[in-house]
Amino acid sequence: MEFLIDKKYHAAIPIIPIIMMGNLFLGIYTNLSIFYKIIDKPIIGTYISLIGVLITFLFNAIFIFISTDNSFMIPAWGTFTSYGFMLIVLYLWGKKQFLQFCNKKIKNIVMHFLFALFIVFMIKKETELSFLLQFLYLIIIFFLEKKRLSSLIK
Repeated sequence: MEFLIDKKYHAAIPIIPIIMMGNLFLGIYTNLSIFYKIIDKPIIGTYISLIGVLITFLFNAIFIFISTDNSFMIPAWGTFTSYGFMLIVLYLWGKKQFLQFCNKKIKNIVMHFLFALFIVFMIKKETELSFLLQFLYLIIIFFLEKKRLSSLIK
């Protein structure tokens, strides 16, 4: 990793998985947010965004004053928490009104996500173990989705 990133930036490498998972939450939120646009109630998005702003502000305000070390990690965790909470609120709000199609697949989605989250946080350095964990993840996903993949090929 030293040949790609200057050493002065190595202290911030642990922030990458946290920000990436937060952005994954934001991407899922953006895709699920279509339901309140379809039912012509964009105010729902405003309320959820205000909740996200409040969580981000409170998270940063509280933890920056408490913590003295790794202060650059606090906004990363704040973003992760805010986007994750916004996603959960949107899902629960939308489930009552529009998201009946998600009910069947939610167990698979959550299982894949939790396993990927486990792998992301287990991999701290570029080692053989990280390669094996990523390979194991691909094998498990292949076997779990084998039936669905074979039906797509036919």
